[in-house]
Amino acid sequence: MNQQSTLTLAGIPETMLITLWAKAIESQHKNPIIKDEKALELIQQIDYDFNKFKRSAFSQVGIATRAKLIDDETLAFINKHSQAIIIQIGAGLDTRFYRLGCPSHIVWYDIDVSMAMAYRSKLIAPQDNVHMLDFSMLDKEWVAYIQNKDLPILVIVEGVLMYFDESKVRQFFDLLCDNFNHLEVVFDMLYYKGVGNVKKTDAVSKTKDQPEYLWSMLNSRDIEHWHHKIHFVKEYHMSDYYGNRCPFPFNLLYKLPYFYKNFNQRVVKLELY
Repeated sequence: MNQQSTLTLAGIPETMLITLWAKAIESQHKNPIIKDEKALELIQQIDYDFNKFKRSAFSQVGIATRAKLIDDETLAFINKHSQAIIIQIGAGLDTRFYRLGCPSHIVWYDIDVSMAMAYRSKLIAPQDNVHMLDFSMLDKEWVAYIQNKDLPILVIVEGVLMYFDESKVRQFFDLLCDNFNHLEVVFDMLYYKGVGNVKKTDAVSKTKDQPEYLWSMLNSRDIEHWHHKIHFVKEYHMSDYYGNRCPFPFNLLYKLPYFYKNFNQRVVKLELY
């Protein structure tokens, strides 16, 4: 099999290989949090030293748990609407469309920077109802490609926002508020004490450029102060969903209120209207 080189990937785009690896590894677990056959297929086609992440158990479980929580929210949205739009920002090599059964009544947009989308297009074949757009999340030009904006819309931002400072994250939410009348947003929030500490992590620290973690919020609901159209709906503290997969000593530390609040990754759901 001819494998695709990853020499062209650097900075944030390289991190998409971590999430792909984590889902592929999870799919081989005897009791998987998620089952991702497409990730298993893709990882075989990539020339990359995934062994560097073999000691990244905490990140691996976290990525799988994050994906499951977002999958559940996405599936609820899909089942609720006979026609709808899903927009994935920073799609990378994400395979959610396939994990959720290739829903034919959903118009799906995968958006990422050119470096990432060029690599994605080498591995993932086009689908009739899936559009791949090469834009940064901050490029307002991508909005013009979204057709039928009156349909229900879900925006998914997974494993992305932590790499941008607050001004850029606010710029992104302003873009959404200014260009859409009503939509739902599901995204992950880095644990608060993770900002500025990427070198202490067990996975991203193994990448070439070690892109730094730049943004989080201690209280997710504070994002409502950014714009009058932003409404907090719910959040999931991921340690509540690790079960017996949470590595020692984190399974004990999360019982402490301070650690639970400051070192917990979250999945957050918003409505914009």
